[in-house]
Amino acid sequence: MAISESSLSSSPTIPRAALQASTSRSPSVKSRDFGAGIVTSTTADPCAVARLMRYVQFLSFVISTGTWPLPCLPRIFRPRAISPGRIQTESRPKGFTKCAGALYNTESAVFVRREGSVTLYMNKINVVDFFCGCGGTSAGLRNAGLNVIAGIDLDPEAGATFRLNFPEAAFLNYDIRDLTTQAFSQSIEIDSSAPLLISACAPCQPFTKQKTTHRKSDARAFLLDELHRFIEHLLPEYILLENVPGLQRIKLNDGPLGRFIKLLGSCGYSYDVKILKSHDYGVPQIRHRLVLVASRLGPVSVPSPTHGPGTANEQYEDVWKWIGDLPEIAAGEECALIPNHRAASLSPVNLRRISLTPEGGGRLDWPEDLKLACHKDHTGHTDVYGRLWKTRPAAALSTRCISLSNGRYGHPTQNRALSVREAARLQTFGDDFAFLGSMNSMARQIGNAVPVRLAEVMGLHILEHHGNVTSPKA
Repeated sequence: MAISESSLSSSPTIPRAALQASTSRSPSVKSRDFGAGIVTSTTADPCAVARLMRYVQFLSFVISTGTWPLPCLPRIFRPRAISPGRIQTESRPKGFTKCAGALYNTESAVFVRREGSVTLYMNKINVVDFFCGCGGTSAGLRNAGLNVIAGIDLDPEAGATFRLNFPEAAFLNYDIRDLTTQAFSQSIEIDSSAPLLISACAPCQPFTKQKTTHRKSDARAFLLDELHRFIEHLLPEYILLENVPGLQRIKLNDGPLGRFIKLLGSCGYSYDVKILKSHDYGVPQIRHRLVLVASRLGPVSVPSPTHGPGTANEQYEDVWKWIGDLPEIAAGEECALIPNHRAASLSPVNLRRISLTPEGGGRLDWPEDLKLACHKDHTGHTDVYGRLWKTRPAAALSTRCISLSNGRYGHPTQNRALSVREAARLQTFGDDFAFLGSMNSMARQIGNAVPVRLAEVMGLHILEHHGNVTSPKA
């Protein structure tokens, strides 16, 4: 990948060692060496034991059948930040051409393990992430085994976070309206021999139901139209689009989504679009998102839920499973051992309010002298100043997700709002994903991000699809 340095912002010089003080999700996480790298598991979730045993069985199969050449074995497992009860692996063995009867002529491949013991090998898929923000989508796709080669965003603070966490990728600090396809091609050399995925999460404020300062004339409502030029120029094999459900409701026939769907038809794409619940995909948060998946290689669909009734994971992820192991801190304090585990300060009156708020409670639990005048005759907005429940998914995180007065963002047991790290965990970022900027900037980056695990499920689904459509038929 060739990069024109004049087109890129400079990388922040932050010591990585300081950000790696805690790369595991829980004190109960243990690492085990099976001679093929480190496999990380946890005793907190019995499913982890079953998953670990499947990997041991897989290694035994490889050794006994010789499907993989032995020199590749030490490269099989590469650990990443994990969530409780989850094993993340990525392999890129080189030089082999046969697996399970399918032939592959490639120098780089990805091993993907899905529920139900589906095992695939397939070519790498390169990713260009438009409107990448801090990199939520990119992190999920990278966890799934895709190769993030570039991110594009207007926000320099989000860009600094992206550059820190994706040093292997280019970052173009551009307003997409000012970025020409020629300038893009001069900055990023796309490998035409590898399939390409374009992901995009255009700013959602013009379409959200939350009260913001947007107007119908908000220019951000047309940013999705700017993506058309790059789709036509690059003709990627795959497209992944994510936004709030409101995008679908605004003039479906001739609005931004309707125009985008017309473009897909004219360029020969098959597509599927659905409104998803993030907690159905392993995210500990009630967050509804519109997701569109498109492919030029054949019919494609949005993946089915991975969590909830009728799935392999009957129980939804909850708040405490994701943040309960973090060290206690007070409002205004920071824990030096965990990157970004820092909470906003509270005024004396708000400290008293949160101290009188039970788990899952809110302003209705306060005595009269603590109630705001604007709330005394108002029955709505009961989530503001609220505490989260430990055993439920969190409320949808906004760009003010560390502010007590802007939603149900109070810690379930401690007298403060969520810390930056806790908010990041509820968006399923690993602890090794560090954020740069002011407190408000980091909260904005986290609230605007696509949940990492949701993007990971999409990435695994796309890899499986690509394997199915490109595998030689017997």
